[in-house]
Amino acid sequence: MPLKYCNPLDKVCGMEYCIINEKVPIEYKFTPDTFYVKELVDLESIGFNKYKGAYILIEIYKRGLTTPEAIQRISRKLRIPCSNISYAGLKDKKSTSIQYATIKSQLL
Repeated sequence: MPLKYCNPLDKVCGMEYCIINEKVPIEYKFTPDTFYVKELVDLESIGFNKYKGAYILIEIYKRGLTTPEAIQRISRKLRIPCSNISYAGLKDKKSTSIQYATIKSQLL
């Protein structure tokens, strides 16, 4: 059987060619065990300085939580208002995620 070019999404996953023409009867389910998200930030290009500034940068590791839920937990643990914590975007609840947030160094 000749090799067949796969779907572009398969190519992204490293599968450039298939050896069958039929679909494989497997359904992929998004769970924190199978779906990983890592936020990439070029700190140098945004002018981040780890020795001085108005914000503290934190890296958040979360699993099975929405971003607002994680922020609320951090807020309670640090005993600061949620309004002092900012984040760049939402990460999926059904994932294991690494993302960044900032905390104002001068709390309101």
